[in-house]
Amino acid sequence: STSLASLKKKGLVDEDDNHFLRLPPKGHTIALQIRKNHMILETFFKDVLGVEEEQALIDACKMEHLLSPETGIRLLALVKTILTNEDLKKQAIEGIPCDLCKSPVNCPVCSEEDPCPLHLTEEDLKLRPI
Repeated sequence: STSLASLKKKGLVDEDDNHFLRLPPKGHTIALQIRKNHMILETFFKDVLGVEEEQALIDACKMEHLLSPETGIRLLALVKTILTNEDLKKQAIEGIPCDLCKSPVNCPVCSEEDPCPLHLTEEDLKLRPI
């Protein structure tokens, strides 16, 4: 297939004379990083954000190839920090109540330039496309 040819060309997959495939060291390293990313993302979605397991798996599969090793390490540190602090874990799952958002100055998420994403309307998005 085209995808397999691309992986071979990049040195990520080797094919022997009997058409058996194997991962050379470079391919193995990347595959391991993708697996780590998947585990970190799945844990983040399920245990920090409270996403249902099936959806967490789907989302982790979509994002596992896009996460850099540096971002993965930092996300893992965040996950560990949140999961070892019950108050942070509860806030992460339940969200920060909007009554904390009395003004953009006091809000931990919003600013005057960037309004609260929870309160954006379709009209706001037309005026300020992402």
